[in-house]
Amino acid sequence: MIGKMKSSVTLILFASICIYTNFSYAASQDPPEFFSAPYNEEYERGIEENIVKGIQNFLSDYTDKVLSDRELFWNRRFDSAESYVESVDPNRKRLKEIVGAIDDRTSVRLITEGNPNHGDIVGETPNSNIYRVRWSVLDGLTSEGLLLVPKNEVKATAVVIPDAGELPELYAGMENGSGLALRLAENGTMVLVPLLVNRDNRYSGSDKMTPRNPWMNVIEPASLWTNQTHREWIHRQGYVMGRHIIGLELQKIRAAIDWLISREGGGEGRPVGVMGYGEGGLLALYAAAIDRRINVGWVSGYFGPREELWSEPIYRNIWGLLKEFGDAEIASLIVPRSLIVESSEVPKVKEPQSAQEGELDTGMAGHLETPTIRAVESELERLYDFFPETGAVRPDVTWISDEQQHGSDQAFTAFAERLGIEAGHSSEAVRPRLENIQGTYDFQDRQRRVFTNMQGFLQSMIQPSDRKRYAFLQGDFSTPESWDRDMEPYREMFYEELIGKISEPLLPMNPRVRQIYDEPGWTGYEVVLDVWPGVYSWGILAVPKDIEEGENRPAVVMQHGASGLPSTPIIVDSYFGVLPALANRGFVVFSPYNPYNPTLRQHQVNIRKANAVKAGSFSIIIPQHQQILNYLDSLDYVDGERIALYGKSWGGRTAQKVPVVLKDYKIAISSAYFNDWVRKTVSTEFRNSYFTTRSKEVYKWNMGNTFTHAEMAAMIAPRPFMVESGYLDGVAAHEMVAYEFEKIRRLYTAMGIEDRIDIEFFMGRHDIHGVGTFRFLHKHLDWPAPKFP
Repeated sequence: MIGKMKSSVTLILFASICIYTNFSYAASQDPPEFFSAPYNEEYERGIEENIVKGIQNFLSDYTDKVLSDRELFWNRRFDSAESYVESVDPNRKRLKEIVGAIDDRTSVRLITEGNPNHGDIVGETPNSNIYRVRWSVLDGLTSEGLLLVPKNEVKATAVVIPDAGELPELYAGMENGSGLALRLAENGTMVLVPLLVNRDNRYSGSDKMTPRNPWMNVIEPASLWTNQTHREWIHRQGYVMGRHIIGLELQKIRAAIDWLISREGGGEGRPVGVMGYGEGGLLALYAAAIDRRINVGWVSGYFGPREELWSEPIYRNIWGLLKEFGDAEIASLIVPRSLIVESSEVPKVKEPQSAQEGELDTGMAGHLETPTIRAVESELERLYDFFPETGAVRPDVTWISDEQQHGSDQAFTAFAERLGIEAGHSSEAVRPRLENIQGTYDFQDRQRRVFTNMQGFLQSMIQPSDRKRYAFLQGDFSTPESWDRDMEPYREMFYEELIGKISEPLLPMNPRVRQIYDEPGWTGYEVVLDVWPGVYSWGILAVPKDIEEGENRPAVVMQHGASGLPSTPIIVDSYFGVLPALANRGFVVFSPYNPYNPTLRQHQVNIRKANAVKAGSFSIIIPQHQQILNYLDSLDYVDGERIALYGKSWGGRTAQKVPVVLKDYKIAISSAYFNDWVRKTVSTEFRNSYFTTRSKEVYKWNMGNTFTHAEMAAMIAPRPFMVESGYLDGVAAHEMVAYEFEKIRRLYTAMGIEDRIDIEFFMGRHDIHGVGTFRFLHKHLDWPAPKFP
């Protein structure tokens, strides 16, 4: 790391040239070719692409490290089955938490739904009856499907879970399918078959959208429809609220078990099994791991390595899953109970489907591939490796490795044996006499009910979320100092749980600098700093030309928005030359590249990879900003106690998040971003919601119950904080901005520091206004405003 740079601009340039000539690259890959061409947008885009690739490589290496450290989360004991189960209970609890299966279930009620003129029974064989049913799960959440009841003695109970693209009727022999549930019923098993939210997109939208700019003569239709699958649409709503479509469907399965073993179900004391295929296979594995009442789990078309989780459909994205769990670790929670793994072909899924006329193309990419037999075998070997051969407990796993079609006789026989029933005839030998007339039952209407019920359950969480966050974030606001002290554990929690802290030491900065601007009032330099191997802070430093010997100036880090570049605050119209304006007012200005560009596929891949190991964009951005602060503080003409962060759009998001962690930012200004974040990301009623974009990174796990915009500002307090917002900005309706801001103004006022909080609305769009914000910077950075700016 070099020493402090001299205050003379001439010496800065000289030192920069020496540094550039002599620096050596310490990372394990070829670095981007900084300074290799004249500084223009083409050069910037090339550097951006290489920086994003470098982040990808870093995340790949980091993921390998995280996976190698999984055992740190486990403390298995093997002296007895009982002690083993107890030793992994903390892991079981964490799995429930990260999939959001945390709500207390209601006392389950099951209602049969027959057809007119045909009674409750919708299908019948000599040995069993079939009913269409719905059952209660949580307050406001229900499930629907089929109940198959043996006419003779009931020996066992089971939940059979179809793939998301299948109907329960396929498993009951009522449609052309496996008939597997019916086969179980024919042999003495009472079976519930739930309907999952499917992968269509018929209901992924709304006809009741609130316009972005009401009363501004902007006519927008109330309808908005997308090509997002129903599962993605639900996933987006639940993720911010700490609920996951996987967790909600697990709750449906567990409620089904509640009923099956209840007095009404008559199943108390009987063996319980769960079987699933595809998406149902995922749920069967998780259900058996979480619910110890399940004696045997049968997983078909799912089990295998999860290192490529980032490539699977977005609704399988679970925050931090791979940090502690692969399929082998989840299966280890089933031990000493029984597991059947059937290596059948997985459902053919490639998303998103093409947007049709009138649909927004906002579905996230994802696909499913059948793992090789060797890959499944490798994951099973990992499972067995957890257990010493001399221990008192070993996995009970049956692997059916040579089947393409799920529901094979071999797998069924193994399942039946563990349930204590006869395997009986094959599924093809039994078909029910259908009591309902074909075509009189509306399967689509049932799917609509299941979808809208789950959506309604999640939407009902919006209103009380304010109250939950008030109860969550508490501190002593009698003085600014007491509040600042009490916020410290929340800041740490914010970094660890919401952002995803990567605890890798920073490299020496190794600054590389070249001059790229020579303007009347300021000189501009391209600056490159090392952060981690292959990860850089990169941007433009603007130095006023009138800095005198020994003078310490305040600095402003000016952060651009999504898809921007370091030159964006200089050349893009909506920024109105904010970087030159600040430099001409006497501030040292740094415009860093923010590695968030949702138009780059590799960026979205990086986010998905990071999410799987409990990280995200800001896990990278915060260390980049730490290095920028280190660099600015190293300059002998910058006062390290007077550095502000001012950001627009995604940069405004940066100005809300980064200063929570990095307290060396003494002032934070969020432009064109701050608003009521829960409604912005969860509500299906706002046209300016994130349902209209492909952006993954805006969805942060459980944010709605912990840290949204007001809470971030509260953790920045008691430092000065300001919001800038244009009335015609499509980011949010401004009553939402004002609503959220008044929460934080109240806090600052209660602490007696209302002069440190401000908001400026202006008649503009998604723009930098630079009037009130400039006054705010001059005031709180203690730097006089020029008489003629």
